[in-house]
Amino acid sequence: MPSCVGTAPTYAENVRPVLELRCFKCHAGDGVAAEEHDFSRLETLRAQKMALANEVGACAMPPSSEPALSDEEAERLLLWVACGRE
Repeated sequence: MPSCVGTAPTYAENVRPVLELRCFKCHAGDGVAAEEHDFSRLETLRAQKMALANEVGACAMPPSSEPALSDEEAERLLLWVACGRE
């Protein structure tokens, strides 16, 4: 995981757009993983951000049936976790 260097990404501007595009299909609303991991709720995401970092860092999410995160998308999510900000 990267260390927090430079300007920390924010949830609203940097993280949520990635989640909406790449994760909400399964992790929000009626998605197959939303009951356990509803990433549309910031408090849930905060509580599970190390699990998110582990999955993204291991390239385990999104599942292989979906296009992989770009390096920029993965870096943005991992940096947000590393910086510990909203």
